[in-house]
Amino acid sequence: MDDWYQIKIAKQIEAYGRLSTQRSNPSDLQNPTLVQLRDWYRIARAMEVPESTLETIKTIGQRVAEGKPMPRKYWELMPHQVQSYWQQVITVIQQAEQILEKVGQHSATGITFEGCTYRIDCIYDETLQVLTQQRGIILAVEGSRIHRCHLSKVDFQQFTCFNQQISQPVSRVSLLELV
Repeated sequence: MDDWYQIKIAKQIEAYGRLSTQRSNPSDLQNPTLVQLRDWYRIARAMEVPESTLETIKTIGQRVAEGKPMPRKYWELMPHQVQSYWQQVITVIQQAEQILEKVGQHSATGITFEGCTYRIDCIYDETLQVLTQQRGIILAVEGSRIHRCHLSKVDFQQFTCFNQQISQPVSRVSLLELV
């Protein structure tokens, strides 16, 4: 995948961020949509935040559903956490591409890398998928659109660790497995 592809995904995430972040209009700040709050909750759960934080997000959602404003201290926290998550998603996409470039196996339909936990497929029509045996497809990107994203904190850590390892001298790479 090329730089154009990364730019398109970055624009998609930026557009998502504009939908998820609060605008300068004070009434928008006090009335986030329930969809935005659900996204925040899903992301917070994926990032393994404390249960108390998840309960707080639920409570905020209930307040908003009742027509009450979101407490001021969460106006900046929600969009910050959502944007941080999506930045990590972009990093995993880039890391998956680097893995495929360095240790992927070419076939008639694309490039594949399979470790003990993760399988990365890049089909030549610009479809990137990251799968696990237990959870199935955890990331699906087609063209410049993210169609499925169920990455967790552990996934982010595993991809970062493996990419650091494959950056080592070539003699050590043959001993590595993406967990």
